[in-house]
Amino acid sequence: MKKKITLIYDFFSEPGGIEKVMIFQAKALQKAGYNVRFAFAYIDKNLKKQMLSDFKVLEYSNLPFGIRNETLQICSSLLTNSSLSKLKDSDLVICHSFPSSFVAYRLFKGYKTPYIQFLHHHPQFLYFQKQAWANNTLKRKVAYFVGKFFGQYPRYLDKKCLKNAKKIMVNSFMVQKIIQKIYNRKGNIHYPAVDPIFFAKPADVKSTLKKFNIPDNFILASGRIVKLKRFDYLVEAYAKLPEKVKQNLHIVFAGKEDEAEKESLMGLAEELGIRNIKFLGPIDKSELHTLYSNARLVVLTCPGEYFGLVPVEAMASGTPVVSWKDNAGPQETILENITGYLARPYNAEDMSKKILKTLKRKWNRRKIKEQAMKFSEPVLEKKFISEVGEIIK
Repeated sequence: MKKKITLIYDFFSEPGGIEKVMIFQAKALQKAGYNVRFAFAYIDKNLKKQMLSDFKVLEYSNLPFGIRNETLQICSSLLTNSSLSKLKDSDLVICHSFPSSFVAYRLFKGYKTPYIQFLHHHPQFLYFQKQAWANNTLKRKVAYFVGKFFGQYPRYLDKKCLKNAKKIMVNSFMVQKIIQKIYNRKGNIHYPAVDPIFFAKPADVKSTLKKFNIPDNFILASGRIVKLKRFDYLVEAYAKLPEKVKQNLHIVFAGKEDEAEKESLMGLAEELGIRNIKFLGPIDKSELHTLYSNARLVVLTCPGEYFGLVPVEAMASGTPVVSWKDNAGPQETILENITGYLARPYNAEDMSKKILKTLKRKWNRRKIKEQAMKFSEPVLEKKFISEVGEIIK
């Protein structure tokens, strides 16, 4: 009989980096012969249809009278035991956050179910709290409030959960250092894998560019358009480019938009006299790959990005990347002078210089793609499956 592995996270309500990693893990585990399912305290049903239609998916936290609320369902999962009865048939649990690790810990205590804790970053509402992190969503504001004023007990539980994990995995060297500092334990690095589509030949370029009314000469910024990502640095850096360069060079943003942040960026662009700016909203992977492949360069502006899939997706598409040299994820993935450049942290002037330097240079796209191969699925799934096998056997 196939061993059953459950991948747990608190919510499935946005198509972010954590969700992509979980789907990669699920596919790798299925390929290796395991019975795999997802479990979340809260699930957005439309997103489930879009991204998880090929998998078994369980919502383990329910509110009375059919009420559905993301924040309340996450909180409820910590206080009730109903989730345990739904998950007790698991042979192994892989949890991707705290508090979902508390569910895994209780399964371990009640049913001896072993679990792996995969850390994409530390619980930001419990350690080194930042108000800016909390401003994006209601659930973050609630978490920030709990961590700020009642954090001692949650921190105790978080450390207990990690202490009892059979194995700790982290997504980058940066996260490994943070985890070692907080918990005095060293996690094994498992980089997020790049979807194979980004290594393939792009789809019909002309029709994609025509669909979005994009010229051939553009800089691409990909990801959720939210304040935390600090795309304003790119707008400011672009404004500092020579006028001759800016005449035919556009900035293209691709990703789900927070309307307030989009308006803020457009206002900043207008203030700086920038007209060549375009927002596409969310697009599919094939279209994103086409844009990556045809962009002059890709820019990542998020400060302190723990790993960052955007640079490696761009590199897999053969395109150079400019980001920050701030001891974060991009410094692990971008090789200076080979796959792009790293600017002085949060300095729009230096970022502008690096963008100009990238535009003036002829890049070896084949070499850029080769450097991205270490983040490919075949390379990373082998290590992941091997470490899972050490526990579940």
